[in-house]
Amino acid sequence: MKGLRAFRASCRPLAMCGALPYCRALPLPLPISAPRKRRLPMRFNNDKPIFMQIADMLEDEIVAGRLAKGDRLPSARDLASSLEVNPNTAARALQILADQGVAAAERGTGYFVAPEATERAKQARRERFFGEALPGLFKAMDELGINMDELARRYAAHAAQTAKERL
Repeated sequence: MKGLRAFRASCRPLAMCGALPYCRALPLPLPISAPRKRRLPMRFNNDKPIFMQIADMLEDEIVAGRLAKGDRLPSARDLASSLEVNPNTAARALQILADQGVAAAERGTGYFVAPEATERAKQARRERFFGEALPGLFKAMDELGINMDELARRYAAHAAQTAKERL
């Protein structure tokens, strides 16, 4: 039995070593290529706690319409596995969405997108924008000597360009 343990410890996954579908280290046949779990595209930055970044990512999915009201959100375990984070971090992100009213927790079933999730998510984003981003913008404008007239002109140009792109 000691030799078998040593072999298992040194044996690479089949997808890496290209072995036949039967591995001598394991009693059951294994498929040559096992299906991979869906990996969510996300890069974490150091500016914000990871659980907040995960909550923002799920909020993005809801606001964009990829998650509709009543859709089941990934479980904390699935979310943690696909993002390669601690399950407690994923659970905290889901709890934040529930606290905001964006997600609804159903006992024993999981979290679901709340009926008014899109509106609540947009409202939460507006509050964060006015509380966090806008003061930073005003500070930068003061430091760079940008006045409100110049900002209004540039915003009008941006709005016109965006309208053209939508057509």
